[in-house]
Amino acid sequence: MAALIGAGASAYSAFYVQIPASPAPGRRGSMKGPVPIVCPLREGTPMGNLDAWQIALLVAAGYVAVTALVRMMRLRRDTLAGQFRAQYAAGRKRKQRSEAAEAEGEKAA
Repeated sequence: MAALIGAGASAYSAFYVQIPASPAPGRRGSMKGPVPIVCPLREGTPMGNLDAWQIALLVAAGYVAVTALVRMMRLRRDTLAGQFRAQYAAGRKRKQRSEAAEAEGEKAA
C-alpha cells in the first residue's frame, strides 16, 4: 500500500476514488480501478497545513455550534416537558370531574 501512496506520506493520508475512464473518440473503454489520491497532509499532523489562526477559528466555530445545539435541545426538552405536564394535569382534572359527577349521580339516585 505504501508503494501506491508514494514516498513521504503516511498510510492514513490517502484515499481511493473510483474514476471513470473516458475512452478515446470511436473506441470503447472500460472503467478503471480505484485510483490512489494523496491528500496534502504532512506526516504527523492530523489537520494538514492549518496554521494557528485557522485552528483557533475551527475550535471557536465548533464551540459555537455545539453550544447552540445544546441550547436548542434544552429548549425543546423544556417545551415538551411543559406540554406533557399540561396534558397530565388536564387528564387528572377530567378524571376528578367524572368521578365527582358519578358520585353525585349515585347520591341523587
